[in-house]
Amino acid sequence: MKKSTSTSLLILFTLAMTAATLPAQTSRVFLGGVPTNMHVDWSQVATAPDPTIPNTFVAVMPLSAVSSWAFWEPAVTMDWTFGAGNWQQLVMTAVDWAYVTPDPCAHLPAPGASAPLSLLTSDFDYGPYAGQPGAPLFAGATYCLGSGLSYVSGLVTLMNLERWQLRTRGYWQNELWNACPGNGGVTPSFSGFLGARFTVQ
Repeated sequence: MKKSTSTSLLILFTLAMTAATLPAQTSRVFLGGVPTNMHVDWSQVATAPDPTIPNTFVAVMPLSAVSSWAFWEPAVTMDWTFGAGNWQQLVMTAVDWAYVTPDPCAHLPAPGASAPLSLLTSDFDYGPYAGQPGAPLFAGATYCLGSGLSYVSGLVTLMNLERWQLRTRGYWQNELWNACPGNGGVTPSFSGFLGARFTVQ
């Protein structure tokens, strides 16, 4: 992210702290009156368009909202509800992201590693994961580039809803990606905010 993006993120982090106190209001996304398989709750998310990349926006939210601000319905239920060909699939890709936390361990590498790792990806299990190396963005923030797993689009045949997750552990919960102690899961054991740049197709 460039310096102007860093400034934009600081402003969005402030807005997201305010938005975190608003009530949840999840609704389906429509494009030109056509339903999509994406539902979103903007109450805890601050957003701004990114004029440098088409169909891209920057979003900032509390880490606690990463897996709850949006979800994607599977194709099976969309076909049942609207009929095949009467809805659109939205694919959202995380171009890059940064997490901001006062916990120093989140910004330090795991023992034997050269950088802290994280991965913004689907909460549906795709198997073994590789974290993306983090680099300092500004004080208290670690920045990562997206990977081939950094997207959510809705499942094709299974009935599960699909959501985002920020992984800060590997496929196995004891596979450390930073210097923080484990929390019994693969998502952050630290508090703070996530800023991410998303493209939508």
